[in-house]
Amino acid sequence: SASPEGNLLLNKDLASRRAEVVKEFLYPYSGDIPTSVSVTMHTWFDVANLLYEEGLVEESKAVAQAIANSEGSIEQQGYLIRRLPFYSSIIKATILPQLRTTTCKLILK
Repeated sequence: SASPEGNLLLNKDLASRRAEVVKEFLYPYSGDIPTSVSVTMHTWFDVANLLYEEGLVEESKAVAQAIANSEGSIEQQGYLIRRLPFYSSIIKATILPQLRTTTCKLILK
């Protein structure tokens, strides 16, 4: 998966490459079992939700307000959110890393 900061197309490519690396890593263990890769692109709404889940309600509201003020542009959302006083200390340091993950499922039938 990829977090929402940065260029959307670059993030999607990065997330796809992460998934392919994991797929290649697992190949010796899965052999000829069919595998597939899917990519999740997180949004700033996911950031707001994680803040809320962690009890940071005011910060969550501030992110939601920035999203509302952005007129739908993810680039504008990122610009407004990076200007929040807690961006570096909370969002960048603890929330965004949670959105840059790779999850593997091997389903045998």
